Amino acid sequence: MSGAARFVVWMFPVPGGEAVPGGRGAEFYVHPEGVRPSTTGAAEHTTEGPWPVAGPLPLAYAEALRAHLEALFRPGTENIGPSGASGWPKGAAVRQLFGSWMRRERRATPRLVKEAVQRFAGKYFPWVDVPRSFAAPTPAGPYSVSGAGQPDVDSDFPAAPACGNPTLCDRPALNPAFDALAASGRAPASHRASLSKRGFSLGDDGAYEHWLTSPLVAAPEEVAELAERILAGRRLFSHEVAEALSDRGASFLGDLELVLDPLVHQGRIERLAGVGLAASAGGSLEWRCRRCLSPKVGWYPCHRCRYDACPQCDDCRPLGISSACRVLYEKPLEKEEKPDARLEAVRVSLPFSLSPFQEQVARELACSTGDALIWAACGSGKTEVTLEVICQTVRRGGRVLFALPRRDVVDQLAQRLKQALPGIETIALRGGTGRTYDDAPLIVSTVHQAVRFCRRFDLIIVDEVDAYPLDREVWLLAALERAKRPGGRIVMMTATPPERLLARIGRGDVRCLTLPGRPHGHPLPVPEIVEVRDLRVERLDGELRAKRQLAWLAVLDRLIRESVSRERRMLLFVPAVRLTGILAELLLSTGAYEEGFRAGRAGRRFNTAAAQVHGGREAKRWRLACVHAGDPDRTGKVAALAGGRLDLLITTSILERGITLPRLDVIVFAADWEQVYDARALVQMAGRVGRSPDDPVGRVVYLARSVTPAMREALGIIRHFNDASRRLNTMIGREGHR
Repeated sequence: MSGAARFVVWMFPVPGGEAVPGGRGAEFYVHPEGVRPSTTGAAEHTTEGPWPVAGPLPLAYAEALRAHLEALFRPGTENIGPSGASGWPKGAAVRQLFGSWMRRERRATPRLVKEAVQRFAGKYFPWVDVPRSFAAPTPAGPYSVSGAGQPDVDSDFPAAPACGNPTLCDRPALNPAFDALAASGRAPASHRASLSKRGFSLGDDGAYEHWLTSPLVAAPEEVAELAERILAGRRLFSHEVAEALSDRGASFLGDLELVLDPLVHQGRIERLAGVGLAASAGGSLEWRCRRCLSPKVGWYPCHRCRYDACPQCDDCRPLGISSACRVLYEKPLEKEEKPDARLEAVRVSLPFSLSPFQEQVARELACSTGDALIWAACGSGKTEVTLEVICQTVRRGGRVLFALPRRDVVDQLAQRLKQALPGIETIALRGGTGRTYDDAPLIVSTVHQAVRFCRRFDLIIVDEVDAYPLDREVWLLAALERAKRPGGRIVMMTATPPERLLARIGRGDVRCLTLPGRPHGHPLPVPEIVEVRDLRVERLDGELRAKRQLAWLAVLDRLIRESVSRERRMLLFVPAVRLTGILAELLLSTGAYEEGFRAGRAGRRFNTAAAQVHGGREAKRWRLACVHAGDPDRTGKVAALAGGRLDLLITTSILERGITLPRLDVIVFAADWEQVYDARALVQMAGRVGRSPDDPVGRVVYLARSVTPAMREALGIIRHFNDASRRLNTMIGREGHR
């Protein structure tokens, strides 16, 4: 694996300056190792330098030092942070923080700059070995740009090829002298290897031939242009940019950080460390993830930067490591999109008509602006009411993100939207699709993919906004906000809104649209509560080993048989993964069930034998299987239940949302286990039943040792939806008779 990119902090002295009255200020820039900025055009008031003052270091440390030094020495500095971010302490505050030594000598001298570097690094990242030297500029020569001044010198800084000034670089040039070298057709042998690594080709005689422009290897200018287009509206690490380039057939042999550096200093893209120092609410500096904005940062040994303590984000680790040594690029999509004439004729196409409830909500949503919540009963058809606003947004030239908390239904929803919105290109983004960097006017993705977008979408629709992981990982909501363009809107949908969202509705920040009834007009099935006093989840392991008769098992067996004997399917929810196997073994021990899904030599297969002999006659045996989030056969087992090849599926809460099955009944086992089953989860599990117009009724049972407040609240929510739907039906009926 390659090591972390290293960066160097360069100083341009500035005579005089507001920040240092009567003295000398300075400007500071960060460039990748191997780039040496020239003095030409650096700044109108810059007459000396540049000089390297710190590095090479991973980006987080280099940009923090640059921000600190600018707060101390740069003329006119007010409130500047890494890469221009606000929130960095002001110069006066920094000088007061770091003691009287700043007041004794306030000129931007090499000695003072060196001391400032060491004091800051020692306070915030003492594990990093920051070079203690203030290096002199490389003497003028045929391959470098000379510096005008010689500061105090402790040791030499390695010579590096120069590029144009950060404000003037138009391409990843090596140095103005290289053009003369190319014209002469000669290059020293010592430079051949380094030039080749940077994307140049040299002939056998040492002549500079051309940028590599073969079909297999892209030129640096081409790479930079394509990378900028890829980054439009995105936030990607450098290795993700490289992957996106590869997906588009662009292969590059050089250092991507060198190619993108001119774009950074021209302001065309932004460069940040994955984890860096940022000002907290109290004004102090703290480590914070730049990808998800989380302050939950841990220190771990890192093979990239070779440090034993590398700051890494703990929150967004499932998306890949975000650390102080990883380089993050972003480019907000600021320009206004123009309407596409090809999309003007696009209309919503459904094989059925919307219900009066749905038509009203769809019309209000399309005619309104600002963030909104669709508070909808389970199975009420809330996805259909968003189709018109999606269509309008795309016709105007906007971009739409439809975000889901779980990846299971991403592909299914994308296919539904393609059928309902013919003519609008729609793609699905989720882990494992291999299409992470594709683009389309309508993107359906998991909520985690939102962290890779930056001010890109005019409309963001978030389904099941109360579901895991959105209910526990608040940074995902912040990522969705950052993916929204200025003037855009977020539409959230759920049957059980969380308290924080209800508070926003109360403040008037979010408009609430209610969809209480299902399109088929039948009420939501109200759960039954069945109490079994001997049900103790913590004792199930021992009861399985003891093999004694259990009263609660007999009740559970009876409830299952009452459903499956009527050729209905059964979902049995359990509160923990380990309970899926325990319940399966207990049910199998009754002799009325058999495993319906097994792993054989030929792969996964379903049992077709479903009978056993009792007293000379065959008795039906019901086929069961278990499923949980880590089950590789999860999709196949759900499909088997839908297709009638399974009668009973024992599942964790992974299937509480986003699944519609015909002729389905539900039992929630140990529904009083409040560590897992809150009111929202219980409502969603009950919402799996009665969704189809061909089977609008069904049975929901909460099996528990006792009744909990969450169970009572769930019953109250379901009854409230039924009452509201009944009232609306009555109002619509009266209006129809007028």
